[in-house]
Amino acid sequence: MPVHGSGHFLSQSIESFNQFSVPESTLVLILDRPDEQLLSVVGNAKLGSNSRVLVSPGSGIVDALNFGISNSNARYIARLDSDDLLMAGRLREQIKILNSNLEIVCVGTQVELIDSNGHYLGFTRYPTDPHKISLRLQFQNCIAHPSVMFRREHNATTFLYRKAFTGAEDYDLWLRMNKFGRIVNINQRLTKYRVSAGQYSSTFGNSIRQIENLSRAVNLFPTSDVDFNKQLSGDDCAKLFRSILKKNLAKSPKLCAELMSSHYLGQIIGKSTGNRKLAFKVLSAAPSAILSFFFSPKMFHSFCIGLFKNRTIKATK
Repeated sequence: MPVHGSGHFLSQSIESFNQFSVPESTLVLILDRPDEQLLSVVGNAKLGSNSRVLVSPGSGIVDALNFGISNSNARYIARLDSDDLLMAGRLREQIKILNSNLEIVCVGTQVELIDSNGHYLGFTRYPTDPHKISLRLQFQNCIAHPSVMFRREHNATTFLYRKAFTGAEDYDLWLRMNKFGRIVNINQRLTKYRVSAGQYSSTFGNSIRQIENLSRAVNLFPTSDVDFNKQLSGDDCAKLFRSILKKNLAKSPKLCAELMSSHYLGQIIGKSTGNRKLAFKVLSAAPSAILSFFFSPKMFHSFCIGLFKNRTIKATK
């Protein structure tokens, strides 16, 4: 659990761990640039004997997560953010799945969406089948980062995040994990995810889509042009994405076409969010839909099926 800022909901997150942890689990708090207020909150928190507190020597969530993983000898790493809540049975179910199948590298869950007051907003309906997850990852993140448990090491590879993709660091990790083994989602709501207006994903949505584009590109076409240890802006990612496309278009036209389809499908997803009226959403997404279908009809077909069968979020309002 990386912790940054005021730690306003931290005590609730810790309480959920204390209530629903399993005997073999350890809660590791990694403090990211803590100030006196956060240190006071942590000092007053009801941390059990199976808890550790680390202070990240770096800056940002990627440094904090990697510091925590690097200082762990655990077989599995479970994630939870400091404003989200663990639900009954989650850790036990995830451990059981990872123990039963060595091909599975990561297990996510469905999540309940709550507001800053803990009121229920809705829930996710992510795909659960590894094949469908693999297809959907080509154009959209369908795994809730705070809900996952994954193998710390697999085939002698330690799974760490890459700072270049801060803002979509989880998506980049899933794309890499998907090459090593299978990713599944449990078809149960076992994590409560707090939605707030100030979240990175809601504030920097367009930059995140550019970061996701670049992540897809470098996972298809390995390159030395990207410094993975340096955080990139959305504009930097857009330039590098175009550069990778140009370099590989002649020798891998099919893969480049799929990459462009992923890009336009990402635009559709971005334009379909928010409080705009349905007619405006359809009209604004139409050009991207046509271009996506042109580049990869198969991927566009998979996307359309997903809209009906595996909608990312179902809200009650």
